[in-house]
Amino acid sequence: MSLGAGAYGPYAHHRGGFRVVWRLDAGGKQTTRVFALKAAAVKYRDDMALQIRSHRRTVETAIEEYTTAKARAGTQLGTSSKQVSQRLARIMADVLTEPLAKLTYTRCAKLYASLVAECEGCAKCGETTLDDAARPSGIRTCPKCGGGPAGQARTHHEILRTARTWARWCAQPPRRWFATSGSPWEHVEQVGRARDTRVKADGHTAGYTYDELQTYLRTARDLADAAIASGEDPTPYIAAMAPGVFGPRPGEVVQLQRRSLDEGGTVLRIDGWLKTANSHRDNVAGQATDAAYADILLALVKHASKDLASDDYVFHQTANLKRHRDPKWITGWVARVAAAAGLHTITPVLLRHTYFSVVVGRGGSVGDAARGAGNTTEVGLRNYTGPAVVRGAEQEHAARRLRVVP
Repeated sequence: MSLGAGAYGPYAHHRGGFRVVWRLDAGGKQTTRVFALKAAAVKYRDDMALQIRSHRRTVETAIEEYTTAKARAGTQLGTSSKQVSQRLARIMADVLTEPLAKLTYTRCAKLYASLVAECEGCAKCGETTLDDAARPSGIRTCPKCGGGPAGQARTHHEILRTARTWARWCAQPPRRWFATSGSPWEHVEQVGRARDTRVKADGHTAGYTYDELQTYLRTARDLADAAIASGEDPTPYIAAMAPGVFGPRPGEVVQLQRRSLDEGGTVLRIDGWLKTANSHRDNVAGQATDAAYADILLALVKHASKDLASDDYVFHQTANLKRHRDPKWITGWVARVAAAAGLHTITPVLLRHTYFSVVVGRGGSVGDAARGAGNTTEVGLRNYTGPAVVRGAEQEHAARRLRVVP
């Protein structure tokens, strides 16, 4: 019998029972197993077929299936899917065309070591040994050409985390695509320490303190009120307020529709094409940095959407109410409001850092802040707070309580 790669049967055996044949590669060795029960033969055939498909599935194919599945489930934005594909293709560039079953822990560790060397090498000449004496910005320099590294520790840390997440998905039932029992990326240890980008060279923290946030929000409110009074468009200032009050991502802000504001303007829902399943929030107004500004922002959103249809975007393009603004539009207006307030420049992402710090500093837990911002507690601790920020916020909260005790 001439068969290609795969599992076939069950066939009736001449001595009784049922026969299953399989071969790993076309033209390769054929293996036969005989079972007394047909159900057992069918189960064996299906298990072997799954293993053979897994063996023949390439790393590149598995990456495509992963990003497609996540996009179909609505747990990633299009830009996120592209970024995930780029990260996985970068760390596994040497094995993209190889069978997924050949990806072992040892191979993954070597792939990560190559990525680390690439990130820490000079971006200009490729020199792998950079001076430990840092520039004022904290970045090491190349002794040959004076250039900086091609990447940072944070770069290969993020790529490694993406590879681990992808591998866990591949290892979960019913896939179980690896030859090993679990994920070969799971125990690859990251190296190096990420530079804290939340501290600028001029001494300013990247986020705002509570008082600075109040100044920022007051300025944005005044600019919005002035725009309304003069008949101009107040939506840029409303959008710039949102990350500092509720902590949403820029992509979530621009997707707000009139229907997102519910129950007489007291509830603001985050839905639509979201980054993760945790991004959906039934009411972000329930966890704000300041209750007074939460009410002000809801009132401004209600005013801006009063003449819109239910599915029109609040922050819509000039000529089309059914198309929302680019998320980068908010970044420019956040910088303008910060300049008008006399504060150092900030971005929407760093306003999310401020949101976490203020919520935790006023007595909330990291879990509360993470739920309000559409993250898991783990992501909140890792990306937005960290032990030092939590300790500082707890100390600030304790000091605030002591000041009001008679």
